Amino acid sequence: MFDKAGAEHATSIILDARVPDMAMSINPYHWSMWNFPAWISSSMLLSRVARPFNKLTHLHLRITAQSDIMLMIETVLNLNPHLIDVVIEADTPLEMDFYTQPVLRLAKTTSPGQVYAKMRRFVLRAPGLVVSAVNSGPFLRRIKSCTTVCFAIRNVDTGTTSPIRDWPRRLLASLINLERMEISLADDALLRTSTNEDLPICIIPNLIHLVLDLCDVNAYLLRHIRAPRLRHLRIRSIHAIGLHGRCDPGSFPSLLCVTIHCPGPVMERFRTVGLARRQFIHNIANCLWYEDDYNSEVLCYVKRFQLGFLERYKSGYPGYATST
Repeated sequence: MFDKAGAEHATSIILDARVPDMAMSINPYHWSMWNFPAWISSSMLLSRVARPFNKLTHLHLRITAQSDIMLMIETVLNLNPHLIDVVIEADTPLEMDFYTQPVLRLAKTTSPGQVYAKMRRFVLRAPGLVVSAVNSGPFLRRIKSCTTVCFAIRNVDTGTTSPIRDWPRRLLASLINLERMEISLADDALLRTSTNEDLPICIIPNLIHLVLDLCDVNAYLLRHIRAPRLRHLRIRSIHAIGLHGRCDPGSFPSLLCVTIHCPGPVMERFRTVGLARRQFIHNIANCLWYEDDYNSEVLCYVKRFQLGFLERYKSGYPGYATST
């Protein structure tokens, strides 16, 4: 039916090829016995998509993340150079210990010498998926013009040439046209955020929405982001974000809404992103003002600096003249 519908002329493919109940199972043998026919049907359908389409520009897939399925996804991305909008959502088991780890290799999504269209959106949501970023330069050039990028995955493999901890900053630095960005890594065992000051500054003039859900978000990462239009910032960190100093006051001058989930003092987490006390104190319950270790989410709506107050605040900010 897929071929009879004239799929070779499709400009947009939206497909839900998930196999039921995998996300709820921790027993691969039991799941395979009950869902084998559905698994075969899903694989056959995806195999029809894993080929070149002359006009395909939009691809939205919901899949069950398995190793062989990810090979098909790599093929789809590789063989369709006109893609400008890609959304991939993948179900994964709650516990990956009993399953073969699915991996998406970014190096296999492009071919040497092939000219690819400039993507506008690339979204990958797969909490149990590992992304291999080894030799991913051609892929990063392919998504360089994206305004929306999301990597919500389990972990990233950078090989031996670049530490995993450097990857978020290198990714942000390569996407200068971003408006919306999410980097979420579900593996809490990930190495802590890099303190390498030699990494490039991330200049993202149009960024308005940023989500960072990492093992360790801190001032080393935030100070290297230049986003004058950033309005919505959401952070989740296993470690307190204020352990390595603060951002300069007014580092994100357009902030409207900030949500931070991490351990440690509530007040310090907002100061770390460069906010003055009077900008967020109205959203903090009195009982949290002096809380030393509140490991939960806190949201605040930011008051803008009044004219002249920012400079006065900077002049009284300890270490401002020497902070980077």
